[in-house]
Amino acid sequence: MPSKPARYGIKIWVACDARSSYAWKMQVYTGKPDKRGPPEKHLATRVVVDLTEGLAPGRNVTCDNFFTSRELADRLFRERGHTVLGTLRSNRPEIPRELRCVKGRAVGSVESVVLGGSAGPRRGGGGGRGGGRGPDTIILSYVAKKNKNVLLLTTAPRYHHHRRRSGPEPRPSRSSSNSNSNGGGGKPPLVLHYNRTKGGVDNLDKVVSTYSCRRKTCRWPVALFHNMVDVAAYNAFVLWREIHPDWMAGKLNKRRLFLERLGKALARPMIEARALARGGGGGGGRVAARGTTATTTTDEADDADASTTRTADATPRDSSPVKRRRCRVCPRSKDVKTKILCHECRVYVCTNCAVTYCPNCAASRTAASQTPPTL
Repeated sequence: MPSKPARYGIKIWVACDARSSYAWKMQVYTGKPDKRGPPEKHLATRVVVDLTEGLAPGRNVTCDNFFTSRELADRLFRERGHTVLGTLRSNRPEIPRELRCVKGRAVGSVESVVLGGSAGPRRGGGGGRGGGRGPDTIILSYVAKKNKNVLLLTTAPRYHHHRRRSGPEPRPSRSSSNSNSNGGGGKPPLVLHYNRTKGGVDNLDKVVSTYSCRRKTCRWPVALFHNMVDVAAYNAFVLWREIHPDWMAGKLNKRRLFLERLGKALARPMIEARALARGGGGGGGRVAARGTTATTTTDEADDADASTTRTADATPRDSSPVKRRRCRVCPRSKDVKTKILCHECRVYVCTNCAVTYCPNCAASRTAASQTPPTL
């Protein structure tokens, strides 16, 4: 997508709250259903209907001109019971010719058309309102700059201040004014409402990229998993903030502190499990042995053979953090780094130079090494 800041990546459709940017539902775009067939028709309408599934009726869905159409407004009202507010592309067939024309119109002028709802059976039967009749649709043309207008479509009842003409067929009624409908020198209420609610998804992208666990990878499942973790962490922060509104009042870095505590809470069970495993102390593990490529003297070889009688431990005897060092058995030219220490001589050995024994064999070799030789 050349118009996006990140031109290459995985496209994800997102429906989120306009105020808090809480991600309600996400859907990965996987391309055409049939790779060799024609493109999918009515893709935008299908995506919005899928993303609003399970949402309680009576919501207003704000979307951009890629999704907005009269077909979407009608279907979303019938199947989900939601209204629509969004910008329109000028090539939509439902836009009257008068609204497309901006020649001779003053800056700040507003023209609107009310399209009556069409009669038809309600689809799906899942929470739609208004019976079998579609919603009244308002199309507004606002001249923001000279020779440039903004087209918006909405089915929200709060903006139905026009009357629909009666007749057998839904017919448009048109109102025009050179002054804005809010009585002042500002923008129309419909434009102001769109500006207040249009940035939910963009704000989600911004906050997710501020504190992210992403790492550079060429594998798309890993990249998708990183994004899922980032969005889930932000959703958890939004829920925590709603449940505990007085948490860390006055702090400007609440989300960073929340993510730090969340990460520690998620890692604590694994840390405790590792501590219990080290404290229990099995009998098996990796045992250090002399590698075939090592050049040692006879005394060093004897020491290396004697060190095979004890199991290797991944950490030193104290509780200090483990550091990676070069393997003492491999040649220095290979520069093999490892964290494994021989339990007996505390020498760093890599996994290729270590020998693995089961608990029984390790115990028998330990007992044999501790038995004094007989004369």
